[in-house]
Amino acid sequence: MSSAPRVAVGYRTVAVFSTADAGAQHVREAEQAVEIGEALAAHSYLNQRRVRVGVRVRA
Repeated sequence: MSSAPRVAVGYRTVAVFSTADAGAQHVREAEQAVEIGEALAAHSYLNQRRVRVGVRVRA
């Protein structure tokens, strides 16, 4: 998240995370965070529908 130029270009940072990563650094540092599923990657990070919907809802 530290590499995201938030102020300079007006982007917001959104972290998607599984239940296993709820306390992860990227989740804590993002302006918004969206839980996208269970710890199993196939049910969270590898499920593109969940990733897109999670980010779209918060964007």
